[in-house]
Amino acid sequence: MRRSFLFVMLPLLVFVMGIPSQESSSRAAMTPIIGTATKTGWWIKVRTDRTEATSIDFQIGTKREDRESWRAWHSSDPTEFDVPDKYLKVAHLYIQATANPQGKKAWLCIMYEDHGVQHIDTDNSNEQDKNQTDSDGDCN
Repeated sequence: MRRSFLFVMLPLLVFVMGIPSQESSSRAAMTPIIGTATKTGWWIKVRTDRTEATSIDFQIGTKREDRESWRAWHSSDPTEFDVPDKYLKVAHLYIQATANPQGKKAWLCIMYEDHGVQHIDTDNSNEQDKNQTDSDGDCN
């Protein structure tokens, strides 16, 4: 009886343990790699000297209506990072940044290649629709 129980339970256990690893790998594929910005398209620069927030949640798209949750930046993360590959070279970019906790200031710049496009200075949430050719001197 014990052996038949093991023969039934062992494959079931292997199957059940395999499910989380598959889910984890699909989640990992959706999570952007955090590192130094390549600066070959759109990227973000967080100014830690002007940021009190401990994290910033980002949504991204080409317009407000097609935005998606992107990532959260934390104060221990690199301060410059690329947007996801599918948005790296788009002509028009939508970004929403939400400072956490609310009431603490977040200060960052939306960048395109070698120039600042728009700075965001918020203690709540701020959204921007920008073109590659827009410019904001506060970011340079």
